[in-house]
Amino acid sequence: MKSNRKVFLCLALCPLWLSVIGCNNNDSEPKGESLYSLQRIENIQSKEYAQIKNIPLKAKDRLDTSYQAFKERADVSNYLMTNNLINEREALELKLLENRSNLVLQQYFDNYLKEAVTADEVKRFYNENIDRYSDVSYEIQYFSLPISTSDSKEDLAKQYAEELSQKINKGDDFKAIYTAMSPNASKDNIPSASLSDKNISPALKETLSNMEIGDISMPVLLKSDYRIIKLTNRITAEKPLNEAYASVEYDLKNKLKESEYDRLLKKLAVSGR
Repeated sequence: MKSNRKVFLCLALCPLWLSVIGCNNNDSEPKGESLYSLQRIENIQSKEYAQIKNIPLKAKDRLDTSYQAFKERADVSNYLMTNNLINEREALELKLLENRSNLVLQQYFDNYLKEAVTADEVKRFYNENIDRYSDVSYEIQYFSLPISTSDSKEDLAKQYAEELSQKINKGDDFKAIYTAMSPNASKDNIPSASLSDKNISPALKETLSNMEIGDISMPVLLKSDYRIIKLTNRITAEKPLNEAYASVEYDLKNKLKESEYDRLLKKLAVSGR
């Protein structure tokens, strides 16, 4: 969906970009000239080239060699395009437009985010989304109903899990349910574990995050068993901003970029482009 929106924005901006290109073109240029070609080579100075290639101006020999090779490639490619010596020209021009569009968008958002993402904004975003940057661990008691590879055994485990669900709904004690399932097991030796939300399956994470301390879960289907869980404790450790800063900044940039992208799309829709 987002990729489609990006394509729409790129194509919607094309008339503006093409009008700018048209202003730079000479009326006497051959008709075969690509509409999407870069500014003509003679208008590109070595200083500008050094900047985009990150070549220090003082590295004169390196800059001269690289710049000369760039001019030669540009001259040859312009010659090929002008004289229609390229097969599948339309596909190539579309690819050039796509690359140009991506570069324009990247340049715009780099500059936009450089101004928008400040230390104060990162701190504000962190405070508003503190749960996102917290480590949560769960202390549980549990028992499992292993599932055999045979369909019949799997159905039996599922049936048994449903029966236990009914006991849970009636409010039966967890120890009583555990004993009923494992008559030879000790009531005081119920399996327990401490789990981090970073290292558990999505299904188990969803179950635990929706439980209150003391709750008993419905049977949860994992890879090889049904599991019934009692949540005995939940521990939330907030990660300090200085430790989470890179993640917070990354998330903030993505949010601001998406919001600004939506604004541009709405602006284009209103303008009729």
